Amino acid sequence: MHEAEDLAMAVFELAWKRVRQGEQIGLSWLYRCARNVVGNEYQRRDRNRRLQLRLVSDYQANALVFPEERNVELVAAVQCLPLAERELVAMIYWYDLGAKEAADVLGTTVATVKMRISRIRRKLRPQISPPAHAAKKANRNG
Repeated sequence: MHEAEDLAMAVFELAWKRVRQGEQIGLSWLYRCARNVVGNEYQRRDRNRRLQLRLVSDYQANALVFPEERNVELVAAVQCLPLAERELVAMIYWYDLGAKEAADVLGTTVATVKMRISRIRRKLRPQISPPAHAAKKANRNG
């Protein structure tokens, strides 16, 4: 929880500096700034995680296994996406931004945001959907 507070504080510190310099900032600037601050934090964490994995033994690295729950599968699948796609998923599904708001933050069009989300969903579907034979079996038994 403290990490989120620290990141929020960093965003508002940047906003405060801009306002004190006489600049006008809007909601889309604030979202864009938050996106950059959080992105930098993700990159820092990824670097630290890669370093830790290099430092631990093979046994310890292989012991990092996730349970087979649906939400964990989804989170793992999203974490495998490229950074730009993870950011868009976070904006739409975590921050509850609409396509227009996400487009403003990303500096692109609504059509582009909708197309990218559609492609991301298509990419994630096979990773989080049960195999076809398992779904058919569940339907017969259900």
